[in-house]
Amino acid sequence: MSQVFISAAHKSSGKTLVSTGLCAAYRRRGMRVAAFKKGPDYIDPAWLTKASGNSCWNLDFFTMNQEEILTCFEAQRQGADVTVVEGNKGLFDGLDVEGSDSNAALAVTLGLPVLLVIDVTGITRGIAPLLAGYIEFDPEVRIAGVILNRVAGPRQESKLRAAIERYSDLPVLGAIDRDPRLVIEERHLGLVPGNEDSDDPPSIDAWVKVVADAVTVACRERGLELPRLMCEPGRSLVASSGVTVYTVGARKVVPGVRTYISVDGGMSDNPRPITYQSLYTACLADRPLAPADETITLAGKHCESGDVLLKDLSFPSCRSGEVLVVLATGAYNLSMSSNYNRIPRPAAVLVHQGQAELIQRREQPEDLLRYDLMPDRLRSVQ
Repeated sequence: MSQVFISAAHKSSGKTLVSTGLCAAYRRRGMRVAAFKKGPDYIDPAWLTKASGNSCWNLDFFTMNQEEILTCFEAQRQGADVTVVEGNKGLFDGLDVEGSDSNAALAVTLGLPVLLVIDVTGITRGIAPLLAGYIEFDPEVRIAGVILNRVAGPRQESKLRAAIERYSDLPVLGAIDRDPRLVIEERHLGLVPGNEDSDDPPSIDAWVKVVADAVTVACRERGLELPRLMCEPGRSLVASSGVTVYTVGARKVVPGVRTYISVDGGMSDNPRPITYQSLYTACLADRPLAPADETITLAGKHCESGDVLLKDLSFPSCRSGEVLVVLATGAYNLSMSSNYNRIPRPAAVLVHQGQAELIQRREQPEDLLRYDLMPDRLRSVQ
C-alpha cells in the first residue's frame, strides 16, 4: 500500500502512534515518505516530519479550498515512494453535519484508501457491528484494513480477529498490545508525546517498537521483507532539559473548594495547560525533595479563569517569594510564549556546570511598543 489515510473511530485511538511508526519504518527501509496531516495542526506535523525525514504538510478545509488541497497534496508528494496522511478525531467527525469537512471527505477528495485504527479496549465481538457501520455509512470511502490498538492479550486478539473475519471482508493488518509506555495524550490541534506529569518524557522509539512488532508479524504472515527502523528522539531530549522558574505570590484559600497559589507568569509563557489541558509537575527550587503536605492549584496572573498551570497538585507548603520550578517545559514554552495581555516574555538562560548564560533577554515594555504607530491625525488630539 503505497498511499494511505490513517483514521479511527474516535480521537485518541492511536492514529499518531501508527502514523509515526509507519513513517519511521518506511524511511528506515530507504523509502522517501511524503507525510500530511489533516489540519489545522502544528504539533503533530512536527513529529511526522521527524519520523518521515521530510516536511509534513497540513491539508485543511478551513483555510484551503478543494483545489488548493489537491494542488498542495500532489506537489508535495512528487518523487515520494510512500504517502501517509494522518487524520484528526474520528473518520466521520467534523463541524458540518453533512461531513464536508470530515476525514472521510478528505480521504475521498485525495482518492486514498483508509486504514482504520480501532481502540479495542473492552470490546470483542462488538467490533463487527462497529466496522459494519463504518463500511456502510459512506460507500465512497474505501476502508482498506484495520489495525487493532490497545489489545489486552492473545485471547482478546483472537476473538477480535474471528469476529472481523466472520462478519466482514476487512483484513486485520496489525495488532498493537496495550502498553503503559505508549501513553500518548492527544489534545485539540496536537498531541503530547507521553504524560507531561513526568520530567522524563518517553522517546519516540517506544512507539516505533510496538508498531514494529505489529508490522513484523504482518510482514511474516505475507512473506514480505522486514523493514529496518530508525527513530529520532525529538522532544524526549528537549522537554526534560528545560524548566520554567516562577516566583510564588499570593495565596487564596476557598474553604471546601481549593487552595490557590499565584505565580508571576502563566498562560503567556505556557499556553499548553489552557489550550491542551496538558499536565505538568513542579517542585520548590531550594527544597525539591520536600514532602507534599497540601493540595494546591497554581494560578497565573492574567485575569483569566482558565489561567491555571497546575490543578490539584500535591505540594509542600510554600511562602510568598519562594522560587517554584515547573518541570519538562523545554519543548514548547520558549517557542509558544506570547505577549498575551501585553505581558513581556521572560528571559531564557542556559545553565552549565553551575554557570548561567543569558540566551534571550527579558522583554521590557518598550519592546512591546516598538512597532506601535500614532497616525498623524491623532497627534494633535489633546
